[in-house]
Amino acid sequence: MKEVRIELDWIRGVRRTLHEMAELSFEEYETSDWLEKQIVELGFKPLRMAGTGLVVDLPGLDETAPKVLLRADIDALPIQEKTGLPFASRNKGKMHACGHDGHASMVLAVLKHAVVNSWKPLRGIRFIFQPAEEQGGGAEVMVREGVLQGVGECYGLHLCNRLPSGRVGVDCGPFSAFIDEFELKIEGRGGHAARPYLCTEPMGIALRLIQDCQWMMARELNAMHPNVLSFSYIQSGSRFNVIPDECLLGGTLRSMYESDREYVLSRLRKKLDLLREEYSCKIDFELHTGYPAIENSELCTTVLRQCVEEELGSGALCREIMGMGGEDFAYFSREVPSCYFLLGSGGSGKDFAPHHNPAFNFDEDVLELGYRIFVRALLKRAFTSPEGV
Repeated sequence: MKEVRIELDWIRGVRRTLHEMAELSFEEYETSDWLEKQIVELGFKPLRMAGTGLVVDLPGLDETAPKVLLRADIDALPIQEKTGLPFASRNKGKMHACGHDGHASMVLAVLKHAVVNSWKPLRGIRFIFQPAEEQGGGAEVMVREGVLQGVGECYGLHLCNRLPSGRVGVDCGPFSAFIDEFELKIEGRGGHAARPYLCTEPMGIALRLIQDCQWMMARELNAMHPNVLSFSYIQSGSRFNVIPDECLLGGTLRSMYESDREYVLSRLRKKLDLLREEYSCKIDFELHTGYPAIENSELCTTVLRQCVEEELGSGALCREIMGMGGEDFAYFSREVPSCYFLLGSGGSGKDFAPHHNPAFNFDEDVLELGYRIFVRALLKRAFTSPEGV
């Protein structure tokens, strides 16, 4: 029997409601309460995780079989919205500028689809509405609290305005980057700018470090592996005739492969030791470890590609990945086979504003496409044994 589909107007309505109540990471109280109400009306009692996260299980006929998980993130960004939309955020300085409202609406539509069509899958299905993707790593918290217990595979998506609507970017292997941030404080010896020979100039040491690091990135790493080391700020001094005592600088390291990340961090620490010895200066280095890289499994990626081909045609597929961006879906993909993909939402001419922009919006017609791809993936995986594709 042909399954009843959830109408686009309903999915769009959910997205717009969530958009209006934009809330920041781990502060998604109204969002979570509203989603919980919708889930209860569908006949479920969701479990709270990570404070504002929600977990819903659709039981399987074989409760010993590993579950299939669908993930949506629900947090917004600290941005003042400038879209002029009638459903713009009513929370000052908070905006869904990355499409998480769309992600949540698609996953909720899949849950409603399962209820409307009286699904009785062989394997259980777990739906999660995860807080704090933008900041704080809500996925890591949920994993620590046991959200992957009994789960065999995971699927998630991200709307993508740099792709035209209806295109789907997916590939096996690394899909996003390891994200690290770092801060440095170089303490030298200040003095009069007319007598640099009596000083230990911290800005000069900083320049030497930056140049050495750029050489390292260009000449010591595999040119076929994406890696970026960016110094994004440098602060020192305030007078034209004074060499300052200290220099502050910082930046970010993005690596697709963990071996490259470890190599760069090791070499960076060695360079700092050499500079300390050469200039008799003090250098404090602080590393802020961010999200690891998403690793798409071959099995789950093959499933996803088949679903896209069957729903949208093979021409919809492309090998676009997140690249040097970060995503905490990585904490799921490190534990169980997973697939994360990009759903083009930029319209036919990619004329929507980019993500994390005050004018961000997306082509709402693609909400139905993401919902359909998810439904087909669950029909393929939750209604059959976990082996094979």
